[in-house]
Amino acid sequence: MPKNSTTNTTILFISNKIYEKTEFQAYTEDKTGSAIMNNILRKYVSWDQFVSDIGFVFLQKPLVRNIFKHVPC
Repeated sequence: MPKNSTTNTTILFISNKIYEKTEFQAYTEDKTGSAIMNNILRKYVSWDQFVSDIGFVFLQKPLVRNIFKHVPC
């Protein structure tokens, strides 16, 4: 299958809140809702679904900065 091929599909159930947020993001980024959803799904299948298996944890920058302040150089 060519790299840029697409499949037309319908997501039957998506919460209104998620739909509104993705449509707002699409509007603010001047993209289509489909492009936003494709980015979300691409990120999930290429990275997010494996994060917990690999052992990664998400840390906020202020916490990481604070940890490094206490590490001797």
